[in-house]
Amino acid sequence: MSWYRRRAAALLVLAAVLVAACEKERPRAGFADVEEAAPVPAAVIKRDSSLTPEGYRVAELHVLLPSGTEEAAARATLQHVIDSVSAADTMAAAVRVTGFVMESVDPAKGTADVVPAIRATWGPIDSTGFIGAQRTSRYRTEYLLLRPFESRGTTGQTP
Repeated sequence: MSWYRRRAAALLVLAAVLVAACEKERPRAGFADVEEAAPVPAAVIKRDSSLTPEGYRVAELHVLLPSGTEEAAARATLQHVIDSVSAADTMAAAVRVTGFVMESVDPAKGTADVVPAIRATWGPIDSTGFIGAQRTSRYRTEYLLLRPFESRGTTGQTP
């Protein structure tokens, strides 16, 4: 083996070691301020669809989240709904899910006010997703927090 080949092999080994060392220190992808959670049971209160200006269909759902749901659980629930809808409705070009929570409950009348709290939109990351080949399009879920969620352990009362 020549000196050049030994040196090239040594440099390749060194590069592989450096890449492996850097890979271990890479931060986890995701939301730094929202911890992971499991989806919670949610009731679908509305299912509809709309059209984009190009004529592609967008599935739209409204879901009612249980009382006391935290932001991480709401995100996981909306992602679970998006995954279910996109698997069942393969003709939808995008999916938009809005999560509602109960704001005030009137037990005498048996009614409650519901307000939108979080919205998730799953769709192509650029306009070529709608007009290009669907197999090569890349999709992403974007979340929009419409109102803050109460964190666990916070009751709103002062000691």
